[in-house]
Amino acid sequence: PEKILSAENTANRVELTTPQHVGYNTAFYTVVLFVDGDDLHIIEAFYPNEETFKKRRASVEKAIGEIQPHSWWVAFIPFI
Repeated sequence: PEKILSAENTANRVELTTPQHVGYNTAFYTVVLFVDGDDLHIIEAFYPNEETFKKRRASVEKAIGEIQPHSWWVAFIPFI
């Protein structure tokens, strides 16, 4: 990627959003990695153009943020 638009990390989660060139257009890509016990979860979101990115970003990020780990100790980490 040419640059990073946003990056966040917490105890068990990393989120990264970058622009990507697709032909003459700019697309946007978000990847979220988080650990739940022994499992690594990968969530990817692809926005084919800037209009879609601006229109859908907030709802996609909200939905991703609502995904909670199943392990009780991983769910407890953000409160430490």
